[in-house]
Amino acid sequence: MSSVSETSATTLSTSPPSTTPTSVPPEPTSSQASPPTSSDSVQSAPSPATSSSPPSLSALASISNPTISPFLARQQHQQQQLYSNQVNNYLPVLTAMYHLLVRKEFDMTHLSLDVHNTPQCSEIDLAISEKYRAEICNLQQTIVDILAEYVTYGVLERSLITLCSKILAVNFFRMPLISTLILQTLLVRETDEELIEAQTGLPLPLPPLSGDNKNSSILSAYPSLFKWNLFHLAVSSYSKKDLLTEKSITWNSDWLKSLNTHEALFWNFSRDWVNHLRNAIDLEVRKTINWWAINGYKQLLHRMLVEFSKTVGLSQAMMDASCAFLSTNPALLNYFMKMCFLRTNAYEVNSVIELLNDYDNWLKEISASGLQIGSDFDWKFYCTGLDKIFDTDRHQLVMRALSSLYKYAHVFVDESRKQIFCEFLLKKYFYHFFLHWDQGVRNAYHQLLVFRMIRTKRTLLVSQSPDDSNQRFSGKIKDEDNLDVVMLSKIQSFVKVVEDQLRGDVHSFYPKHSEVYAAKALSDYRLYLSKYYEWEAKGDTNPPPLMMIKS
Repeated sequence: MSSVSETSATTLSTSPPSTTPTSVPPEPTSSQASPPTSSDSVQSAPSPATSSSPPSLSALASISNPTISPFLARQQHQQQQLYSNQVNNYLPVLTAMYHLLVRKEFDMTHLSLDVHNTPQCSEIDLAISEKYRAEICNLQQTIVDILAEYVTYGVLERSLITLCSKILAVNFFRMPLISTLILQTLLVRETDEELIEAQTGLPLPLPPLSGDNKNSSILSAYPSLFKWNLFHLAVSSYSKKDLLTEKSITWNSDWLKSLNTHEALFWNFSRDWVNHLRNAIDLEVRKTINWWAINGYKQLLHRMLVEFSKTVGLSQAMMDASCAFLSTNPALLNYFMKMCFLRTNAYEVNSVIELLNDYDNWLKEISASGLQIGSDFDWKFYCTGLDKIFDTDRHQLVMRALSSLYKYAHVFVDESRKQIFCEFLLKKYFYHFFLHWDQGVRNAYHQLLVFRMIRTKRTLLVSQSPDDSNQRFSGKIKDEDNLDVVMLSKIQSFVKVVEDQLRGDVHSFYPKHSEVYAAKALSDYRLYLSKYYEWEAKGDTNPPPLMMIKS
């Protein structure tokens, strides 16, 4: 987030905002980048080139310097324009080569390897595979040169970042040496592991102790992802021409440094690495696959968390990468949540809005991936963070938090659902939000009660009224239906208390000053309840979006 809290508290900082803004503008996503121009360059600190001849791609690095003469500034601008023009020439070729790289007709399955990994295809198919290998090696050589030039001269167009990361993600699996080199470069140090634990109270995630017997069959079912070492062995045994191979590439060691020095490249590569797998593996299979068994998953995940912990403010590239990894393991939400909550000042509205937007994006990704947030979610930390936001009583912040919970209530299950919706939102905050001074907050909370608290159809539930409104929840909720019965009973009991106190029958359950909103709140709640039964009668599965009642 854009504000860092100087506190060791377990959630949002509540210290007054500093007078000096510390926001870091988010880096635009590569997919939204405009056609490359000289102003789009991501620059380090190279010295301006002074050659009078048109510069090559490897000598086009220069940045603006307020102390240089107007002549050098014009020459610098011309060189950057030449660089952009050359990049424009590169891009169509690289784009075409990338699309050829991932075409299914060049898939290794066409080799028809038998149980002894001997190709059973025709010699024509083998010849095509040999040429294909030469082309991916040639493409990798180009990427190595481009990234090495960036390390030397400090300029890399955003459009090139996008292509380089996609090509590296594919070649990570198709060229065994690439994966080895990248993973050696991205190793996490022991001090970095300690940094993560200090920030989140959690050690770096590790694979489960019990092995996944299904994983070997899943990996075997996708040879075009995980069996490219066999492709290279088969093609090498056939090879009749002196074509380019991995061993022929000039491995300038500088290109690997770009993954450490260029943040956008690292984040884009992390995202594209996961997306390459997601695009190839069916959704239902992705939910059960043992990601830890995939070469590179552990190393990339650990490095991503380390880099995430060191950065203030989430760029779009960081958000995309974090969402990609969340689609593999929703428990990672604990890490992202704690890092972002702890460096957000609850009194800086814009920072909290950014935090809630980021959290909304993570919940959206979990929902889109068909995953759920269960008992391993740190609901205590989350509820404490929401407490800090609710304590500010800024209606725009409360509305955003409630809106997010309304949209993604379905992803919370088991203990996290019980604690957040039953114990926290219902038991702790019922009177506060049901009778809130802001109508938008009241209406959002009413709809949470009506449409999202209860998952079983209300017409199917048999309510068991508690003895009194202060009854505590006891025992372990065995299933979602039992939780629905408990929450419906509690909602009905709370609503009855509001009605009784409004009539003057009781006087001790909510503050006297909130009674002024009671009649309107009850009227709005009953209106939403009638809308619910209309919605239920239609048989719709997805609840309607939040609807505000006009005053």
